[in-house]
Amino acid sequence: MRRPLLRAGFVASVVATTVAPLAAAVPPSREIGFAILNDNEPIGHHSVTFAHRGDDLVVEIAIEIEVRFAFLALFRYQHENREVWRDGQLVSLDTWTDDNGTRYAVTARATSQGLRVEGADGVFLAPKDIIPTSYWNPVTVEQTRLLDTQHGRLLDVTIRPSGEDLVATGDAAVPANRYSVSGR
Repeated sequence: MRRPLLRAGFVASVVATTVAPLAAAVPPSREIGFAILNDNEPIGHHSVTFAHRGDDLVVEIAIEIEVRFAFLALFRYQHENREVWRDGQLVSLDTWTDDNGTRYAVTARATSQGLRVEGADGVFLAPKDIIPTSYWNPVTVEQTRLLDTQHGRLLDVTIRPSGEDLVATGDAAVPANRYSVSGR
């Protein structure tokens, strides 16, 4: 559980804006990508791509991390996430995670009663307006509960602003707000 919350601070800082609509969160390039660093050394990457299919916004996330010592892999993490949004609501979610050899899968589908989630802990009904822990959505920073995309459970979270920064984006640096995320 710790790794998704640690990523939240950086990812939210890159994509968070004061504009709430999902359309405003989609960059002109339709993708966000960055290196994952440990002591300023690259250990992986995280990418988010956006596509419009009819009335739907399809968001695909890919995370790969590998920590090595010489020729030995000490830790590996892979996560793939596909979200479909319609009218500002999550209508489906499919994720697959390999956390150093332990595999997880989560599926979620919108129903008239809420979001039906199936994950490691079984099946449950989440609120219709739940936001997943993919951290690209600007309203993430306003939430007190999130849907854990690795395990398929609800997390109670506290999200607080933690300053401003400049983030390198290839040719330029853009202002970004940092957030601290904690919870269970």
